[in-house]
Amino acid sequence: MLLLSAFGLAQADSTQPLSLAEAVRLAQGNAPAIAAQGAALAAADALAVRAPQLPDPQLIAGIQSLPLAGPERFSLTRDSMTTHMIGVMQEFPRREKRRLRGESAQAEAAVAGAQLAATRLDVQRQAAIAWIDVYYAQRARSLIESLRPQLDAELSTAQAVFRGGGGSAADVLAAKAAREQLEDQLDDNARDFEQAQATLARWLGNDAAQRALAQAPDFTQLPNTPAMFLDKVERQTSLLSYSAREHAAESQLRLARAEKKPDWSLEVGYGHRGPAYADMLSVQVRVDLPLFPGQRQDATIAARQAELDQREAERIEAVRVQREKTAQLLAAWQAATRRVERYAQTLLPLAEQRSTVALAAYRAGGSDITPLLAARNAAIQARLADLEQQRERARAWAALNYLMPTEPQP
Repeated sequence: MLLLSAFGLAQADSTQPLSLAEAVRLAQGNAPAIAAQGAALAAADALAVRAPQLPDPQLIAGIQSLPLAGPERFSLTRDSMTTHMIGVMQEFPRREKRRLRGESAQAEAAVAGAQLAATRLDVQRQAAIAWIDVYYAQRARSLIESLRPQLDAELSTAQAVFRGGGGSAADVLAAKAAREQLEDQLDDNARDFEQAQATLARWLGNDAAQRALAQAPDFTQLPNTPAMFLDKVERQTSLLSYSAREHAAESQLRLARAEKKPDWSLEVGYGHRGPAYADMLSVQVRVDLPLFPGQRQDATIAARQAELDQREAERIEAVRVQREKTAQLLAAWQAATRRVERYAQTLLPLAEQRSTVALAAYRAGGSDITPLLAARNAAIQARLADLEQQRERARAWAALNYLMPTEPQP
């Protein structure tokens, strides 16, 4: 019964309109890129646990002082010097080095975590834009289809005027051409809709992408002020990995400097000789001798310093590029917002008034339908241009809304 109830709830959810927020959520659960980056983070976390630990001990076994000549040659028991050895050896890197290795591994895990955050937001942004493209393609289709009755009426009017002895055959042909142009626009819209839906299906899966869409969120409100977007550029996900990589390079440099200090190891062995001889115990201590640091450790330090300089320069360049991109996105959103307001307040009413006046003039006995068709086409293009500006504003809104690792606006 529980399974049947859960299945029923799932079926009910699939019939609900698909909101932008739900599309973003579904995309996160359906993105192999997020799963792959999550696995990379898990691997880096596991290595970070291992990095500061002591190396595994080594088992030592062998034979010492085996005679190769004389009456005792190759004998394992007759010569007093021949010893069967078994023991263990443990390396002891300096505590500072082990700590720095742990910090370096944790820094690499932070890089993987930053890349996961960037991948997650990129998926959210791409899914939101795909939803927006489908949404406005549907609105454009509804708009174009709503214009069919008007153009059909204008064609009927042109035909009636022509039959009544007014107008001309050219007027009828022009009205038919305008009607066919509308069908051509519907074909273009169908292409755009199918392409947008295919992109949405990439992020959500085919079943979710086929669902009807809910109402769009408020694209006139951004989650932050424009000034805050520009002030928090370094918190944006595309830059988090640069900061993490720079920190990792700093850890590698500190570790390279610590390599100039020697490590040591301890070896303990038990030696068994023939029955007539006493067994032996051996203890050895080995210490690294960094005798030529200029050709070895110093070269590594120089390489790590150069890598750190590279990461710092890359981060500075990335900050500049991201600030430019953010400013461009803000400018695009602001410009589209102003244009949408202009269309609503001025351009659309003027286009509709011009179309109404032209229609009244033609019905009152105008001899040429061309002004009417031109006015009607201008009104159609103005309404489509208004929708396009709304779509551009929404796309800029999505790019800004999913720019930083914060909870986006619903």
